[in-house]
Amino acid sequence: IRLAVVWGVDYHVPLSEYGVHWNFFFTIAFVGLVSTLADLPPVTSAVAGITLLIAYEVFLTCFGGAEYILRAPRTELFSANREGILSCFGFLGIHWLAVALGSLLRSGHRPASNTLVVLIVVAVTCACVLLLLSMLGVNVSRRFCNLPYAMLTISINA
Repeated sequence: IRLAVVWGVDYHVPLSEYGVHWNFFFTIAFVGLVSTLADLPPVTSAVAGITLLIAYEVFLTCFGGAEYILRAPRTELFSANREGILSCFGFLGIHWLAVALGSLLRSGHRPASNTLVVLIVVAVTCACVLLLLSMLGVNVSRRFCNLPYAMLTISINA
């Protein structure tokens, strides 16, 4: 319904956000579908999230993925929606890391102070990775949903 209303009232949506036809609801559906089908246990979820985010960052920085997202012509369905489709990998990585963190926090009975320590350690670790990536010249991009964006998101929300 939202898609029809947005198109029907000619609501301005920047193409550089998700592409011509894509929107964040498609991204949420993709993440939900893949994570449900994969049905990963928490530890595997953490490993999968880290692996996916690193592999996606390598694709963006070493194999021309960022350049493709920024400059490719919109000639067919995939290229017309490249920002939204490719950012799904980053959002899926964030989701899997959040699943692992949530499971860690729910497991066992621990005092609130221990939970706070776990959250602080996660936030500081992600902030340090973000700082290192920044020093290496890898900038935060929500448009790409890249590794620095994932670290920023997790550090802020932990």
